[in-house]
Amino acid sequence: MATTKAQIENAALPRKVNWALDVIKNADSIGLDRVTQHTMALLFCNIGSPGAILQLRTACAALREKATLPDQKGTITACQAVRSLDTLDDRGFAMLILRRYYLARLVQCQDAGAAYKSQRAARKRTQKRLSRPETSALEDLMSQAYPSLSNDNEDYKRKYKSLQNRISSGNNWNLLVEEFGHGILALVPTTDDVPNSSIERLAHHPFQHLVSALRERRGRFLPAKNQLEGFYLRKKIATF
Repeated sequence: MATTKAQIENAALPRKVNWALDVIKNADSIGLDRVTQHTMALLFCNIGSPGAILQLRTACAALREKATLPDQKGTITACQAVRSLDTLDDRGFAMLILRRYYLARLVQCQDAGAAYKSQRAARKRTQKRLSRPETSALEDLMSQAYPSLSNDNEDYKRKYKSLQNRISSGNNWNLLVEEFGHGILALVPTTDDVPNSSIERLAHHPFQHLVSALRERRGRFLPAKNQLEGFYLRKKIATF
């Protein structure tokens, strides 16, 4: 069960998390509410931790396992059902990591497109009105991903909104990638206290402070570790 806001506010935090909270506060985020500070402190402690590495390796091992496929005869035993669910749950974390990679890449594509559009706009200042570079870049991504859809189509509008949401979800992952490299995405565990969605919903400003704290306090360890674990993950997924 995920930790509630009230539980976080009233909890006697472990010493390690209290220390991380001090680090986060020293990164000039004192004005944040306690729930956000607690989430950031947990991330600071958990990224690249032994628990994160164990979760990653369990997920990679699960990619080699085969879940028992259901059938209409109901011949699957309770043991097979439980073990198959365990395998699917562990595989789910590997899929979350892949999702992070793709989301970060989507943000990079939009950023590159927006930068290009900004340069073009600067050269065309005589035009009365131009689309915002970010909007124009998003439209370009839509035309590349869904070339058969026209922008007056209802399906286009749904997919456009979905693309906007995906880019929003990928912003924090891309901040981590820019600082530590792609392998760091495999070293962010997902837990009941800090699920994947809560990381993606953290506002840009506090997440930047978290990245700064990680760089200052753990910057020598994380880049080397993420290269090793990122290679390990790619090798396992390549055989999936």
